[in-house]
Amino acid sequence: MAVIAKVAVQAAPYAIDKVYDYLLPRDVGGQVGCRVLVPFGRGNRLSEAVILATGEGVPDKPLKTVRTLLDAEPVMSEKEIRLALWMRQRYFCTFYDALHTILPAAVWYRYREMWRLARDVLPETLPEKEAAVCRLLLDGPMETEALKQALGDDTALLLRRMEKAGTLCRETESRRKVRDKVDVFAKLAVPVEQALELVGKTARRQREVVAFLAQNGETGMHDLCYFTGASRKTVELLALNGTVSLREQEAYRITEKLYAVKAEAITLNDEQQQVYADILQQALSGKAGVTLLQGVTGSGKTLVAAAAIWFAAQNGWQSAMLAPTEILARQHAANLADRLEPFGVNVTLLVGGMKAAEKRVALAAIADGRAGLVVGTHAVLTDSVVFKNLGLAIVDEQHRFGVRQRGILAGKANNPHLLVMSATPIPRTLGLLMYGDLDISILDELPPGRKPIKTWFITGKKRRDMYGFLEKQIAAGHQVYIVCPAIEENEMDSGMKAVKQYYEQVACPLLPGRRIGLLHGKMKPKDKDEVMQQFKAGELDVLVSTTVIEVGVDVPNATVMVIENAERFGLSALHQLRGRVGRGAANSCCILISDNEGEAVRQRLHFLCRTSDGFAVAKYDLETRGPGDFFGEAQHGLPALHVADLVQDTRTLTVAQQEAKALLALDPNLAKPEHKALSDEVERLFATAGAMN
Repeated sequence: MAVIAKVAVQAAPYAIDKVYDYLLPRDVGGQVGCRVLVPFGRGNRLSEAVILATGEGVPDKPLKTVRTLLDAEPVMSEKEIRLALWMRQRYFCTFYDALHTILPAAVWYRYREMWRLARDVLPETLPEKEAAVCRLLLDGPMETEALKQALGDDTALLLRRMEKAGTLCRETESRRKVRDKVDVFAKLAVPVEQALELVGKTARRQREVVAFLAQNGETGMHDLCYFTGASRKTVELLALNGTVSLREQEAYRITEKLYAVKAEAITLNDEQQQVYADILQQALSGKAGVTLLQGVTGSGKTLVAAAAIWFAAQNGWQSAMLAPTEILARQHAANLADRLEPFGVNVTLLVGGMKAAEKRVALAAIADGRAGLVVGTHAVLTDSVVFKNLGLAIVDEQHRFGVRQRGILAGKANNPHLLVMSATPIPRTLGLLMYGDLDISILDELPPGRKPIKTWFITGKKRRDMYGFLEKQIAAGHQVYIVCPAIEENEMDSGMKAVKQYYEQVACPLLPGRRIGLLHGKMKPKDKDEVMQQFKAGELDVLVSTTVIEVGVDVPNATVMVIENAERFGLSALHQLRGRVGRGAANSCCILISDNEGEAVRQRLHFLCRTSDGFAVAKYDLETRGPGDFFGEAQHGLPALHVADLVQDTRTLTVAQQEAKALLALDPNLAKPEHKALSDEVERLFATAGAMN
C-alpha cells in the first residue's frame, strides 16, 4: 500500500487547476496543511504545493512523487483549506490566489534548481555538449537557468538525460523570503450612499470598488484590484477625494522574483519594446486599429502579445487570442498563464474538446469579466461566447483564418484593437498593407544563439540516403519531424503520401529501434496532446505527422523537418512547417521531397530553399497568385485595377497611401462637397466587406 497525497499545486493555471494525486514517500513525510515541492507540468519543474489530504491506497495509474518537505509543521488548518477551496470556486481564482488572500503574511519560499557532477571520474569520451556541461560544473554546482544561458535553450532535456545516466545530480536550494515592502489596505472612509454620490454614475470602475469595499470591508490593494479589475491609480484617486482611506502594513515579499519581470509583467528586448510601444500608441489613440505583427520564428511575437494583454488587463479590458489548432491553443494558454496569472490576469481556455461542464464555467467567466484573457480555437467564434468588455483581439498564425472569421472575432465588441500575428503574411495581407489598411510591426532579429535553417530540395530517389542522415541526427540526441499531406491513402491519387501508411511502411522499417510517434487531426484531443507531450519531453525520437504541427509547436531539440509531397503545400504552409525547427542553438535543416517534374513547382521549391524571409515568400506568392479580392472574401486573383500593378508600382502605391492619409486628416468623414464622389465609391466597395475586413 502506498501513501497518496492530494495536493494543490501553485504552478497550475486556472484552466487546469485541480487537486492532484502524488505518491508521498515515508521518508519525506508531511501532513495535511504542509507545503511540499512536487514535479509539475512540462519538464517536471519543481513547484510549491500544499497537502490537502493523505491516505493509503493502490494508485490506478502511475503517479509522480513528492520531492521535498518545505514545512514540518502545517501552514494551514483544515478549516482554512476548506475556506480556500470555497474562495477558489466563488471568485474564479486558483487555489494559491485564495491562499494568498487568507494568509497575506505567510512566509513563502523561493527555490533554485541546482546541478552538480555525480561522478568523480568521467568517461574519456563524451558527446560534445555533455562534455561542455561537465566542464562548466567542474568549478561547482550551477543553476538550470545559468546552464541554459551558457549552452542554449535545449540544455534542459540534455540535463535530464545526463541525470538518468548517472552523470549529474539535481538538488534544490530553498530560501525564505524576507519582509522588505508594505501592503496597502483600503476601506471606505464615508458611508456607502455618500461614497456612491461622490464617484457619480459614470465612473463604473470606481463604483465597483466602492461596492466591493462595502461588502467585504478593509481589503488589501492587490486583492481589491484583482477582484474588481480596477487599477491602483483608480483606488488612489478615490483616496484623494476622500471616498476611501488607505493604510500601510508591513508584509512579506519576494526578494528574488520567480518570474523575469522589471517594472511590468513582461521583460522585452529593445526591438520588442519598440513594437510594444507602437501597439500601445495605437491603442491609446482612442481609435480601434488593426496591426500586423510579422516576425521570424522565435523572434518573440507571443511575448509582445503577452505584454499587450497585460496592458489591456491593467485598463480593465478583456483580451481574446484565436489559435488555429487545439494543440497550439493549449500551449498558448499554459505559457501565458505562467507569465500573466501571477500578476492577476486570469487565463481561460476555450476549445472544442472541452467537457460541457468546463465550457459552462468558461463561458460564465467570459460573460461577467472574470476571464482577463480567453485563449481558444474556432470555439471562441460561436454565438454562445459573449464578452463583457473585449478590448484586444489577437489572431495567431493569421494565414490559417479567413476574412469572415477574423471579422466575427472583432465583431464581439465595439471596435476592439485587432492584432494579427504571422511568420508568413499571406498575399492578401501584403496587398492590404500596400493599400494602407493595416499598420505593420516587424520583428526580424533571431534570438541570441539561433542559427538560420538550411533548406534542401530532393527527389524520392534519395529518400533512403536521407534516412541515413536522420539516423545520425537522432544518434546525436536530436529529434525529427516528418510531415505528410494526407491522413489516409486516396485511390484517386496514389502519388500522395498518407501519414498512417508512411508511419507503418516507411518510417518504422527505415528507422528500426527508434521511438517513433504518429500524430494527425482525426485523433482524439487527449491522444494528440499525449503524443505531443511525449515528443516535447524527448520520449520520442521522430514524429510522423500531418500539418497539425504547422503552427506554434515549440520543441527546441527538434533539428530536422522532412516534408513529403512538398508540391502539395503552399509556400506559406512550407515556411510555417520549416519554422518548427531551428528553435535551439543546434544547426537545423528542412528537407523538401517531391517527384513532381513541373517546372513551376520546381521553381517554387527552389525559391524557398534560397530565402528564409517571410515577406519575400509572400511577395513571391503575390507575383503568382495576386493579393486577393480586398472587398469580398476571395483569397486569390488580382484586384480590379486597370492601371496600377501591385508588384511593380510599390513606390507609387506608397505615395498614394500617404496622400490618402493626408486627405483623411483634413476631411476624416469625406463630408466636403468635392469629396462626395469618393465617399460614394468607398461606401460601395465596403458594402459587403463585413466587420474589420
